[in-house]
Amino acid sequence: MLGPALELAVSIPFEGDLPVDTLPDWFTAAQGISASTPEHVRRGVERYTAAVGAGPWRPQEWLYQFDPESEFRGWAWWDLTQSGEREARIWVDTWGESFFACDELRWVTYISGAEEVVGPILARAADWVTELFPTSG
Repeated sequence: MLGPALELAVSIPFEGDLPVDTLPDWFTAAQGISASTPEHVRRGVERYTAAVGAGPWRPQEWLYQFDPESEFRGWAWWDLTQSGEREARIWVDTWGESFFACDELRWVTYISGAEEVVGPILARAADWVTELFPTSG
């Protein structure tokens, strides 16, 4: 799901309205729940609201979080790894900051179907390497 946002970040200037046609329909449907909204999106909006205390993100607002010139986003994309049968980890670089805003990541994670979002948890690059290449032992 982050692909369209990251592609925009490297391909067009963030001025005015950004194109949302590359975002999946289920993602844009999250801003206004209706009978046709997929169940995982409805549950994701409920879980996000309960966890964060805020309502749905508008697609334009969410896309603007990926503006490469923005000084408000406190992270840069690193990786996504699977750490269990039903568990994944989103890795971002926070430039050493221990506290950073990441609700745009929580939002996309919940409406993509996550039942629970934990963190952020600070980790070292060596932890990421271990996640990718666990030692047998």
